[in-house]
Amino acid sequence: MRTFFIDETERQKQTSGNYQFSLCGLIVDNENIVKLSNEIENIKTKYKISNLKESRKSGWDEPRRIAITEELITVLAANGATVRASILGEIALRDVREISENYFGAFVFLLERFFITLAMEDDFGMIIFDSMNETLQSKLRKELFDFISKEELIMRGASKGSFKDRIFPAVLFSKDEYNNILQASDLIANCLVSAVWHYRKSEAIFDVERITDKNPFLKIYWPLFVKNSSGNVNGWGIKIWW
Repeated sequence: MRTFFIDETERQKQTSGNYQFSLCGLIVDNENIVKLSNEIENIKTKYKISNLKESRKSGWDEPRRIAITEELITVLAANGATVRASILGEIALRDVREISENYFGAFVFLLERFFITLAMEDDFGMIIFDSMNETLQSKLRKELFDFISKEELIMRGASKGSFKDRIFPAVLFSKDEYNNILQASDLIANCLVSAVWHYRKSEAIFDVERITDKNPFLKIYWPLFVKNSSGNVNGWGIKIWW
């Protein structure tokens, strides 16, 4: 069985007025969860921090941040963790009344890709999400239950199976300060958002495969992002709605 640990970034606004927001998650085999969590805890102890988020503070110099990033990806990779992410842009976020609907749309991409992973491995899974606003949390809990309980994955006009056959139809919410794997998801999510942010400001044509040029930490995490047979992340490990 596998668990999908999903974290969200805060909705951010560029000076141009454009918004972006990300959902990013780590998929981990349940037999590795305790081991991975303990290994992350050892890293935190070594660097004298109580939460991995502290490594983003301005007081940390880049070599130290690179070092903790390299140690973190080592334990994530050793425990078979993989990354999938969704990014919402200004069109999806332009109407605050529609954010929860678009938010769930981005969530559905993660669900679909999680389901495909589970089907390929003949496995089952569940979802743990970082805690959020109570109203949105309640809405997503209901929408997720309804979606998984009733929907099938349709690809090229054919059903690939019912979501409920592979995914437990309930999302568990956890505060990341009590969950080391969610803290790792948070670090990766923020590296991803930063890279996209800077790439969009400096490049005329957006290319998902090149966003690591704008963030050295994302470049280190990049091998964890799911890729297609050609080695591309776009549409497989990352889906973007502008």
